[in-house]
Amino acid sequence: MNKQTSSTPALQPGQSSDLADTSLLRIQATDWFRGIAALMVVASHYAEWWAWFIPTEGNAELFRLALTKLGGYGVSLFFLFSGYGLVKSLKGRMNLSFALRRLEKVYLPYLLVVGTLELVSGGLSSPEKLWAYLSGYDYWYMMVLFLLYLGFILLWLLPCPKSLRILFLGLYVFLLLLYFHGKGMQPFWYTSNFAFVLGVMAAEYEPALKGWIKAAGPFLIAFMAMAMVPVIRSGLGLNGQPPLPPEDIRLVWQSVGAELLWTLLILCLAVVWNPHGRFMPLLGKNSLYIYLIHTFVFMRCVNSLTCEIAVRFALSALLTVLLALLCGLAMKGILRLLSTQVGKGQSPSEP
Repeated sequence: MNKQTSSTPALQPGQSSDLADTSLLRIQATDWFRGIAALMVVASHYAEWWAWFIPTEGNAELFRLALTKLGGYGVSLFFLFSGYGLVKSLKGRMNLSFALRRLEKVYLPYLLVVGTLELVSGGLSSPEKLWAYLSGYDYWYMMVLFLLYLGFILLWLLPCPKSLRILFLGLYVFLLLLYFHGKGMQPFWYTSNFAFVLGVMAAEYEPALKGWIKAAGPFLIAFMAMAMVPVIRSGLGLNGQPPLPPEDIRLVWQSVGAELLWTLLILCLAVVWNPHGRFMPLLGKNSLYIYLIHTFVFMRCVNSLTCEIAVRFALSALLTVLLALLCGLAMKGILRLLSTQVGKGQSPSEP
């Protein structure tokens, strides 16, 4: 699975820290879980590549297969926090300024980072490669995220109650599922996408949800954690038997249900638990860059080494984190420079 799986800010930089007292999700918690999601995505790809070098069987193969399943669950978390963050960052009615800020926060970093990787790899040598680059097709998570953002922006322009907009958003995601499934795309293109709708719902109804989850959270967490056990077993195949083929529609809906159950579990955990530490939130803040560069780092920078595959994975993970942090710092500088230039270009009468 090349160039596949990762993330976008959940709560936007600049939001007041007092949101921790009034919002359903705290910035620290969302960054922490996004850091976990980034690790899950990277681990799932390493597990897939593992089989290229070391054949596995029995319990070792079952363990490797379990790791490959982590990617979809990680993407569900990214979509959950992206949907939540979109609503929280929208002040008032939908407008052009909001759409441009989304481009600045997500699409511009994607273009710059992936554009650099493409140039290093030989450039965009055909119209097809150029289209894949601009649309995010090769980095499938980015293309799906752009489509979800587009649906959100267009639907939130509608002058109708929020409940109706959420219903339309759910229908839009369902139609995307039918389209991608009909085109023969792999299930990871569409089984995680309903988590985005859940994130939007969590933000739109957070006052009521916060009190309800605070009261029932421990019981909900225990129930959903136990419910995940049969889900995980069925996903891996009982007694080591392979799961149903990806094109089986029963597996599609099973996967959608499993990832929604997982997303609800993490949502409740993020509400009732205040995680500590700096490393995981740091990964969460730079998870977009971790996703975009981790395949390139392993395939182009580390895999040619002659050391053991475990050492190559470790070196690749370390280099990925370091480069992601550098990308984050560089992007902050670029955005600050752009903001300064825009400010200089405004007339005194402009806000």
